Amino acid sequence: MQEAHSNKHPNDFDDEIDLRELFYVLLEGKWIIVSLTAFVSIIGVIYSLLLPNIYESKAMLVPVNSSSGISGALGSYSGLAGLAGISLPSGGDEGNSAKAIQKISSLSFFENNILTNIHLPDLMAVKSWNSKTNTLTFDDSIYDTNSNTWIRDYSYPQQQIPSAQESFEVFKTEHLSLSEDKKSGFITLSIKHQSPFIAKQWVELSC
Repeated sequence: MQEAHSNKHPNDFDDEIDLRELFYVLLEGKWIIVSLTAFVSIIGVIYSLLLPNIYESKAMLVPVNSSSGISGALGSYSGLAGLAGISLPSGGDEGNSAKAIQKISSLSFFENNILTNIHLPDLMAVKSWNSKTNTLTFDDSIYDTNSNTWIRDYSYPQQQIPSAQESFEVFKTEHLSLSEDKKSGFITLSIKHQSPFIAKQWVELSC
C-alpha cells in the first residue's frame, strides 16, 4: 500500500515539470510570435495603402408600370418627393423590377447605352486616378497613351482592341452592381471606379 502511494508522486512531479517547461518554451518564443504578428500586420497595412481608392456612385431606380405594392411605397414618399421637386411614377404590372435588372445587365444594353459613350481605356486599362489633377493613369503594358493604341498581350478569342463581349464582362463583374428592394420594388444601381467622376458618369449612362 505504501509502495503504491510512493509511485504516484513521481508522475505528479513529471506533470508539473512538463507544464513548467511548456510555459518557459512559450515565454521564450513570445518575441518570435510578437515579431511575426507585427510583420504580417505591417505587410497588410502597406498592401492596403498601395491599393487604389475605389469610389462608388449609386442611383435608385423606380421601374415604370411597377406593381401595386410599389405604388403604395411611392405614395408614402410622394410628399417628400414633392418637396424636392421630384415626380414619382405609380401603378403597373409585377415583375418590372426583374425585367429592368435583366435589361441593364444585358450585353445589348451595354453596347447601345454605355460602350459607345465611354472611353474604353477607362474600363479596360486604367491603373490609377490623380485626385489633384483629375486625370487617369493607364497601364502602359495594355494601352499606349502617346499613340492612343492598344499594345496588350492577348490570346484567342480575345482581340488587340477589347471586344464588346470582353468589355461587358469586365464592366459587369468589376464595376456594376444591381440590387432590388423586395418590399418597395426600388432598384439600387451602383458603379465602382477609381475615378468618382467616371463612376457618376457611368451611373447616368446606365439609368
